[in-house]
Amino acid sequence: MRKRRSLRSDTGSSLVEMVIIAPFLLLVMTFVVLLGRLSMADIDVNTAAHAASRAASLATDSARARAVSEQTAATIPSSTACTRRDVKVDTASFKPGGVVRVTISCHISLQAITGLLPGTQTLTASSVSPVDPFRSTP
Repeated sequence: MRKRRSLRSDTGSSLVEMVIIAPFLLLVMTFVVLLGRLSMADIDVNTAAHAASRAASLATDSARARAVSEQTAATIPSSTACTRRDVKVDTASFKPGGVVRVTISCHISLQAITGLLPGTQTLTASSVSPVDPFRSTP
């Protein structure tokens, strides 16, 4: 009788369940952190693109517009883990009433964000800002 009771005992079953479930929970938490950091980085890249296009539209000429927009695009926070930034400034219609388009690509190292996953993710943001139609031409 005593042998049968010891075989049906639940002692240690919660430890086994935790050993089985813990890696899955850690994986889910890592994935949630990754998604959160990537969405914050996307917001930062979009904000930098908007600020760069606005700064370029206020410049006096197209060369200055390129320089100012590249300088402004460099203000992406270091928390985004950007390993490489590509800034493209389109000043083809830089004249009163025209527009300036800035496109920023940020290559993010997933290893820097999670510490586990290899690879990179590229976030791209584009913004268009109008040049004042009543400004005087230099």
